[in-house]
Amino acid sequence: DPTITSLVGWDGEYRGREHFTRALHVWTPDVSDKEESVWSSDRLSVLDVDWHEQDLFAVLEDVKRLNTEFPLLLSMTLGANTHLRRPLRNRYLDLMSALESYHSIVFGVGETTLEEHKLLKSTVLAKVSASEALDSSERKFLKRNLNGRPAKALFRRLKDLYDLIETPAHKRLAVEALANLRNDIAHGEEPDARYLRLACDEAEDMARRVILKEINVELVDPVVGGSQ
Repeated sequence: DPTITSLVGWDGEYRGREHFTRALHVWTPDVSDKEESVWSSDRLSVLDVDWHEQDLFAVLEDVKRLNTEFPLLLSMTLGANTHLRRPLRNRYLDLMSALESYHSIVFGVGETTLEEHKLLKSTVLAKVSASEALDSSERKFLKRNLNGRPAKALFRRLKDLYDLIETPAHKRLAVEALANLRNDIAHGEEPDARYLRLACDEAEDMARRVILKEINVELVDPVVGGSQ
C-alpha cells in the first residue's frame, strides 16, 4: 500500500474489534525509526481507534480509500507534518494546497461547471465585442482577465471546510487573513513570523480534522471525554 508501510506492535492476527495493550505505530513513507520524535506532538494514535465504533482494519481501509480519492490531501499533509525542517512558509503552502485540492474534489472547482462557465464567458465576450461603450483597450482588458475556468476564492473554500468539520465560530481564524497569507507568500512577500506560526498550526489542524472525518474517526478530548 502506498500509504501504510508497516505496523509495529500487531501480531497480524485479526480478532474483530481490536484492543491493544501497548503502543502500535503506523509508519508512512520517508519516516524511519530514527525520526520517531516527529510524531511526539498531538497526532492520531492508533490506540485511539479503540474509542470509536470502527475497528483498526476498517480505519486502515478508509485510509486506503482516502489515499485513492484525495491523494494530495493525504500526501501533502503528511509531508508538512513529517518534514519539520522545511521552512514554515513552505509547509503552510503545502497545507493550503492540500485543503484546496480536497475542497475542489468535494465541492467542485467553482460555482458553475466548466461547460457552463465557458458558455457564459463566450456570451459575455460577444457582448463586450459589440459594445460601443468600451474602447479597444478596455475590451482587451476584459478578455485577458476573465478566467478560463470556474474558480472559487480560497477564503470561501476555507469557510466551507470550517463548516464541514463543524469548527465553532469562536475558534476560527479569519478566513480572509489565512487566504491572503497564502497569496502573499506565493507572490514572494515575507510573512509576519508569529502569525505564520499561528496560521500554519491552524491549517495543519484543519487538514487533520478533514482527514479524520474522511476515515470516520471522531476526535475525542482525552481529558474530558468529549468530542472536539
